[in-house]
Amino acid sequence: MGYSYDQLSTYINEMRDAAIDSTMHLLGYGGSTSSGFDGGNPPVRVTPLGGHYEGSTMVQGGQVTDPTGQYAGTIVIPPGWPFHDLPSMVDYYNNAINELFDDWWQMPRPDEFDGLVSSAQTAAHTLAFQAQLNAGPGCAEFGANGSLAAIDTMNQYLSNFNGAAIRTFVANYGNRLPLVTHSQDAVACMVWSTVAGEREIWKRTRESIADIAGQGLAAMKAADGGGGSGVKAVLNVVGAVAVIAAPFTAGTSEVAAAGIAAVGTVLQTSSDFVDDSAPKPVGLGGGTPIEVLANIRTALDELSDQITQEELGISRSMQKIDGLLDGGSAGDFTMANPGILVDDNAGDFRAGGELKADWDTLRWIADEVMPQVTHQYKTAIAALEDCQSSDPFARPSGIGLSSVGPYLDWNSVVASLRLAVVQSKNQLDLVAEHLHLVADDFQQTDAEISAELEEHTREVKDTVYGTPGLP
Repeated sequence: MGYSYDQLSTYINEMRDAAIDSTMHLLGYGGSTSSGFDGGNPPVRVTPLGGHYEGSTMVQGGQVTDPTGQYAGTIVIPPGWPFHDLPSMVDYYNNAINELFDDWWQMPRPDEFDGLVSSAQTAAHTLAFQAQLNAGPGCAEFGANGSLAAIDTMNQYLSNFNGAAIRTFVANYGNRLPLVTHSQDAVACMVWSTVAGEREIWKRTRESIADIAGQGLAAMKAADGGGGSGVKAVLNVVGAVAVIAAPFTAGTSEVAAAGIAAVGTVLQTSSDFVDDSAPKPVGLGGGTPIEVLANIRTALDELSDQITQEELGISRSMQKIDGLLDGGSAGDFTMANPGILVDDNAGDFRAGGELKADWDTLRWIADEVMPQVTHQYKTAIAALEDCQSSDPFARPSGIGLSSVGPYLDWNSVVASLRLAVVQSKNQLDLVAEHLHLVADDFQQTDAEISAELEEHTREVKDTVYGTPGLP
C-alpha cells in the first residue's frame, strides 16, 4: 500500500487511537476508542473517548463506570507502563506521537527549491560555451549558448590587427576566454545538479516519512498481541543526489579531450555522492505500542542519518570546488587582468597605420561584439544572485546535516563562481571601452590618443575586478 505525505496528520491521529486500542486490549479490555471499552477485573465500562453533545450539554468521553453504569470504576494498569490511568495514557500517547513527528512538519518542501534549481539551470545554460551532451536534472541535453560564439568572432577579427597590444590581448586573454568560460560552466552545472539533488532528497524524505507513519499505524494496530513483526517502512533517501548528478559527472572523457583539467576535477566530485540507491527496510512492529513507538523513533533517526549522508556529499563536493576556485587552480576559472587595460601607448594598437583603415571594424568589435558576450555574463550573474537564499534549506537542527543543511558550502561556491563571472564581465567591458577610445580617436595624433588611454587606465585601476593584478 502506498502512503501519502498529504495524509500524514490522518496517520498520526489514527496512530494515537490505535496505540490506545492496543494498550487497552493488552490490559484485558475489548472495544475501541470510538465505541468504548469493556472488561477488566473488576469489570468496568469505558465510554467512547471522544466527547459529544447531548442537546446543548457536552458529555465528556472516556468515563469509567461499573457495568451497570451507576458507579465510578477504575482501570487497573499494572507496573511497567509509563502511565497510571486512562487520562494519563491518552496524554502519554498524544505527547509521544506528536513529539516524534513535530520536527518533520517543519522540514523543507521540495517545491521550495524550484526557484533555486531554475536559477542555477539558467546560469549553467547561459555559460555553456560548449554543448552539454548529457541530460541535466529534469532536463534533456542542452546545446551551447550561441551568443557566446561572439568570443570566437572577437578573436577572429582582432587577430587581423598587427598592433602589439591587440595581438597580446588575443593570445593571452581572448584565446583563454572560451576555456575559462567552459570551466565556469562546469561549476554552474555542479551548482545546478547539487541543488536539484537537495530537492530530490526532500522529495524522497516526504515519501519515507509517509511510509513510516502509514506503516507505523499498521504496526500499532497489530501491537495488541505481539503481532506486527513483519511490518516495515522503507527509507529511500540514500542515492538521491547521485541519481541527479550522474548526467553531469559522467562526461569527464569529453572534458578531458578538451584539455581542461580543472573541469574534469570538478565533475569527478561525483565520488562524494553515495550511489547505492537501494531502498532500506526498517522494522516497526513490536509486542506493545511502547515498542512500536521506539521502533518509529529509530526509523526516523535512520532517516535523518540518510539525509545527513547525502548532504555531506554535497558539502564535500562544494568544498572541493570552492578550493579550486580559490586555490592553485583558480586560473582555470578566472582571467588574469589583460595588459591591454594599462597600455596607454597608441602605437601598440596598430602597425604601419593599418588601424586607421580598419577603425570601423575595431569600433564594431568594441561596441557590438564584445557587449554580446558581456550581456551573457550579466545574465549568468543575475541568475547566480537569485540562488543566494537559504530559506528553502531551513529545518529544525535535528534533521539532516544542520539547520540549513549544505547551504553554507553550496552558497560559498555560488558566490565564488559569481565573482569569477563578474571579473570576466568587468574585464571585457573595460577592454571594449579601451578599444573604443582607440577606434573613435583614429584621426587624432598618437599623443592625443595616448592621453585618453592614460586617463582610462587611471579609471581602470579604480575598478573592482574580483581579483588583484593591476599595477
